[in-house]
Amino acid sequence: ETYQPDRAGYQFTWAELEALDERGLLVHHNDHWGLRIVRSGDQLLFFPRVCLHEGACLDQAAIRQERILCPWHGRAMQPIAMIHLSRQADGMQVTEVEHHRIKTSPQGIEVIFKVRSGQPVG
Repeated sequence: ETYQPDRAGYQFTWAELEALDERGLLVHHNDHWGLRIVRSGDQLLFFPRVCLHEGACLDQAAIRQERILCPWHGRAMQPIAMIHLSRQADGMQVTEVEHHRIKTSPQGIEVIFKVRSGQPVG
């Protein structure tokens, strides 16, 4: 399933961590804002939906050893964020990356899309 906000400041919430798997969840458009969220054991891996080198779509790209493989040129890219659920305990963990603020807790995932200045709306 794909969730597509219309603008920066959109707040995406996914509350079913158990439902995430190696296929992942697609968030936002297939562009630099978009994310593919994948669960691998006790980790959540956050990948861009497009290759940062050539712009290839990574929505169905293979993931090997915590890296996503570009289908065009085979480049293996690390996730833009990696969250270890077992280290989170009962609290909320906040991770900042270029275009997103990611909050995880035992209740789920919240992604806030940042505006150009790098600050989230709200």
